[in-house]
Amino acid sequence: MNLFLALFWLICAVVLFAYEFLLGGERFQIQIGRFSFPGVWLMLALMVYNLVRWWSYRSLKEKQRMVEFARAHKEWERRHRHSSNPTQPVDPNFNFTDDSPPPQGIIDRPPSNN
Repeated sequence: MNLFLALFWLICAVVLFAYEFLLGGERFQIQIGRFSFPGVWLMLALMVYNLVRWWSYRSLKEKQRMVEFARAHKEWERRHRHSSNPTQPVDPNFNFTDDSPPPQGIIDRPPSNN
């Protein structure tokens, strides 16, 4: 919205500047006390104001996204570090990485023909 308003104020300032340039003279003056200044400057100031607001909002969203990314990365590291370095000893009944010993009492021979 702020970017749209900045574009709107820029177009208004350009149109007003062209209007005053073509007709000659300064018809749209803003009077504050003894001072007067062209209305174009007010429009340009509003344009800059809206651009600053748009940029600050965009920067805030980027910063929030980076904080969320860092938090997710820490959480991921914490989970993976916890699973790769267990604090408790491994139960030997659930250790499936080694070859199991052969069963006792069984001899490798074909079945009998009885």
